[in-house]
Amino acid sequence: MIGSTGTFTSCKDYDDDISNLQGQIDANKSAITELQSQINSGEWVAGVTSTADGIIVKLGNGKEYSITNGKDGANGSNGADGQNGISPKITVADGYIKVSYDNGTTYTNLIALSELKGEQGGQGEKGEDGITPTFSVGSDGHLYVQYGDDTTTKKDLGISISGIYYVEDGVTVKIYMPKKTGDTIAYDTLVLPRTAAITSVEAVGAQSWFSWDDNSSKTITLSYGKNEQGKAIEFNGKSYAKDALLSSAKSIVIAQVNPTMADASLYNFYLTDSKGNSNYVISSVEANQSVDPITRADATPNKGLYNMTVGFKEGVSYDDISNSNSGIAYAIATKDAYGNEILSKYDVKVSTSRGTTNLYTNTAQVEIGKAEALDQYILGNNIIDYYFTIEKDQTANKEATGAELNGNTISGKKAGYLYVTVHYLTSTGEHKSDKTIRVGFVPAGTEADLADVIWTMTAAANKKTVSVDATALADYLTVGASRSFSIKYATDSDADKYGVIEGITGPNFSSEIDEFGYTKWKASFIFDETLVAPTTYIGTIHFNGNGSTRPEKDVTVKIVVNAATTFDFKPLDAYFNTAKTEATAYGTANGTNITYDLFELFNIGNADKVNVRFAEKVPAAYTEGGVQYTANPWLSNASVSAITVDKAGVNTTNHTFGGAYYAREITASYIPFGNSKVEPIKFAFNLTIKSEIFEGELKYTGKTKEVNGGTNATLKLSEISSKDVFGKTYNVLTDTRVNKHIVKLADANAQEYLSLDKTEFSSTTDIITISKKSSSTAIVTPPTCKVQLIVVDEWGKSLSSTDILVTVTK
Repeated sequence: MIGSTGTFTSCKDYDDDISNLQGQIDANKSAITELQSQINSGEWVAGVTSTADGIIVKLGNGKEYSITNGKDGANGSNGADGQNGISPKITVADGYIKVSYDNGTTYTNLIALSELKGEQGGQGEKGEDGITPTFSVGSDGHLYVQYGDDTTTKKDLGISISGIYYVEDGVTVKIYMPKKTGDTIAYDTLVLPRTAAITSVEAVGAQSWFSWDDNSSKTITLSYGKNEQGKAIEFNGKSYAKDALLSSAKSIVIAQVNPTMADASLYNFYLTDSKGNSNYVISSVEANQSVDPITRADATPNKGLYNMTVGFKEGVSYDDISNSNSGIAYAIATKDAYGNEILSKYDVKVSTSRGTTNLYTNTAQVEIGKAEALDQYILGNNIIDYYFTIEKDQTANKEATGAELNGNTISGKKAGYLYVTVHYLTSTGEHKSDKTIRVGFVPAGTEADLADVIWTMTAAANKKTVSVDATALADYLTVGASRSFSIKYATDSDADKYGVIEGITGPNFSSEIDEFGYTKWKASFIFDETLVAPTTYIGTIHFNGNGSTRPEKDVTVKIVVNAATTFDFKPLDAYFNTAKTEATAYGTANGTNITYDLFELFNIGNADKVNVRFAEKVPAAYTEGGVQYTANPWLSNASVSAITVDKAGVNTTNHTFGGAYYAREITASYIPFGNSKVEPIKFAFNLTIKSEIFEGELKYTGKTKEVNGGTNATLKLSEISSKDVFGKTYNVLTDTRVNKHIVKLADANAQEYLSLDKTEFSSTTDIITISKKSSSTAIVTPPTCKVQLIVVDEWGKSLSSTDILVTVTK
């Protein structure tokens, strides 16, 4: 599994790399030995992950092995297009050599495989028995690639390598590890399989243009033609020269691959005769899928079976095909990670057929919400290539069904139909667009009649009706066949949960003529948001028919009612913290209580308030000093929104607590639309009732005052700014929220050196005189004293002003 490649002389500053490589090699030996042992026992590489100091190899059994660079030998240190510290992942896929520096999340194309062989191109790509690219690191530290052993094809990939890198190519992963040899750095190559080794391949059937053979001859038919248009042509993004071979790879050989754990899609399969020759390639390998015998609606992979698409080899000419021998038997071949060839029996035969110019199409039926390939509705072995379009005259049908065409795959969102145009290239090189496929979109689990009816609860009058296309029922609706409608919950448990079904009216059928003259029918359902349950229902429309031409018919329709996702009821951000867990309110004082309406905290219309209930969590009683304290409830009952809160947080006289400035848990329960079948929307938060005055501002706006034995200072009420929590100025003397106010000497200096002529302002005199105490002696060092105005609000909360500074000078 290990070989050497890519030796180069140190012509740049590789001293650090070389000095540390030996340590790296020694550290990796045991990991590589154990890794080799696991591979020899049948394991394979499930994935390789680049790390900051090397790579981690994970095997199919889950075991992981680290292979590291030496200290300071980080990959990409030479630049590598700016990448640093992670081992590059090189991948050979989709006709390109690519590099990834983020473990395969993103790739950058380095070179097309076709460039390795100039105009011949294609060699070495998946589908041919070609030679894989060979990688090496040059003397400049750059990564080079060449075609096999052909050094004339050697090309610089433009990235720098200074440590481990690895290459994923088909069934192999090759890990390149630097090693020290004198003053040079060489690379050892560790070759490992990316999947379990294939032990056998067997052809079990064949398919040509969706027509199966008897699974015994295993013969496929490839159609071909020639560009007879007298000039070069272009079709579906491809160019064909005059007289060029036209071919279609639409024939499949079904192969059984063992063991089933092997991922055959990673292998490069090809057809070969017993002499190693073939005009054919296997261009793609995909899991064979079917519905039967698995009992489910979706096709699923069949164990160990693969569809291998066969086509003509690059360079095969029209004359080569005309003279081909259809009696030659071919084997399906592949090579394992170490180049060992594995062959099936020589029992696959390839027949070639000159195409005609006929194309047939079938009607398609596609389940709503699922994408389906349109290829299967084309019949005929003459078509070289094709694509599909929805033409302008189908715009109305496209919009009505919500149809989307992505390449060869179509899907729809609503019941109805449209026509898809088939553009095809014939075996003579003629571009035709004269065929269409009628695509009908049908609901799942019904008789192709009605799409799902989906409604999200709302009170908006113009959004209570949902209509779905019912044109497929036109035969029953136009003759006025009698009908009945029944509805039930989709699950039995809903019947116990929601009870009687209410709030769904319909279906009402109506018709209209569209802009193209088509008669379109629709079925409409009307919903009542105050009664309907938000769940899934199954409705059944029974048509009695009209006897022999139209039998009785049952049509089912799934009705989905979704709970509303947005409501008018929501907290007002300004009153809550960011997390919406804490709210603050300022109530109206009334005697010994404060009142507040909880609806003030929410955005809700008056008509919707009846659908809201409030609940509180009253704090548990506690005992202190032998006295039990209890909390009064804020809510009188669940049907009210007004709360009554004690002004006092703790009342030592009445032995209560939990009033103002004590947070209480409140839960608001909103029942959307007043519908008892809808889960209430609950919003829990902690509410604190606070004082508008205490939470406001009391600020001295004047300058420092000065007094001495002969000069007094005056304090005016106008020098103190008083604002409530809302920023509104109030009058300390007249505002009903103020119980009293006090002017006081606020510190020891003031009490020692100052005296006040009074401690309150009055309406007749809003001036207080500040003087030096007569008992004080002469001042040597002038002290600064503090005076304050204290406002006591009607809740008994005291708010102090900022300091009023007074200097005593003599």
